[in-house]
Amino acid sequence: MRDQIKDILRSENGHLRKRIISSIFLSLIGVGALIWFLTRLFCYDGHYNSDNKINLSNAGLIGDFIGGLVGTIFSIIGILLLYETLALQRKEFKETRKVLMKEQFENTYFALINFYQDALGKISEKITPIIGEPYIISDLEYFEYKREFLYLNFTPTKSILKDSKSIKTAYTNFYLQNKTSLSIYFRTLYRIYKFIDESDFDSFTKMEYAKIFRAQLNQDELFFIYYNAYSNFGEKSRGLINKFNLTKHLPLFSKLEYKDFADKLNEVEKNSVEKIFEDLKNRIKVKIQSKQFTYHYFDYLKKRFKMTIVLNEVELKITLTINKDIPFDYTDLVDGYGLHNFTEEDIETMLKIFLKDIFEYSNFKLLNTSLKHNTSIESKENVTKIIATTVNMKGNPLQII
Repeated sequence: MRDQIKDILRSENGHLRKRIISSIFLSLIGVGALIWFLTRLFCYDGHYNSDNKINLSNAGLIGDFIGGLVGTIFSIIGILLLYETLALQRKEFKETRKVLMKEQFENTYFALINFYQDALGKISEKITPIIGEPYIISDLEYFEYKREFLYLNFTPTKSILKDSKSIKTAYTNFYLQNKTSLSIYFRTLYRIYKFIDESDFDSFTKMEYAKIFRAQLNQDELFFIYYNAYSNFGEKSRGLINKFNLTKHLPLFSKLEYKDFADKLNEVEKNSVEKIFEDLKNRIKVKIQSKQFTYHYFDYLKKRFKMTIVLNEVELKITLTINKDIPFDYTDLVDGYGLHNFTEEDIETMLKIFLKDIFEYSNFKLLNTSLKHNTSIESKENVTKIIATTVNMKGNPLQII
């Protein structure tokens, strides 16, 4: 109970209660002092005169004394109450200002979202098929069509450095061919997140507004937002994309760098393997942010695939152990279903691309510097270990969004 009272006194309401209690206490002291002096003067010090005559000289001295003491006490009470009144007015003014600021922000914010929807609706292109009549694609259908076009015409090399250069070139050509429509769209997106970032809200509130808008973006839009930031056209947006984790919901296998791996899987297998890597990324992220550097283990397909991660502040080591003595159970679609479609070399390459992706390319190389990625394969009888490591050579802590 005593601790609860202390917590209340520390709060804003607690400060208010302390000032009120102080005012009441001082009032009681003042009234008590007045009664005590009057009682003593009239009853014990002989100042009471039965002839109803007042000694003006003594009465003046007594009045001065009581007025000086009691008056001072009541003046202090008045100051306390005046301070409390001004404090309440100040608080009310701040609350009113916050409400007005929020209303003004939201009016502009939702107006910008309307501009975004207008810009999205104005994106269109006339398609002339080899067979059939020409037709118009627009809005989200436009992004879906263009993403499939880029995907089908991209040939990965399994080198993320070479692939990133090829992707940048392919996207640059695409953007220049469609600049009239896309420039307005991307400028509106940038303005929305810039507006949120420059607001006077705390970081939590900013993120909440960012999430509201992020929820409206579909997978095809996220694909182009991601690769637009890769190019010189989206350079200014990189910091905001990282800050608000704008491409958080872009599936791993939607990225062009993973095309060769995605093509080896059906939809069920793709979702299963993708879930493994998303889970792995989230585990790494949680441990880095909480600074819980430790050993961690998890398995897939009834321990045919066993993965361990060892993480300290500057180094991450992932070991995927494949036990070929444990058969597949195709009737049990647990996590990991689909890994059997990859060779050991495929998994090694995928792990290396994955590490470069989460530590460098997904944040546009703004968070980590001087990273070194290594992979290796160790085989012994029917057990194979695929080891992938990432080390910050400058000794700086690893970061991930």
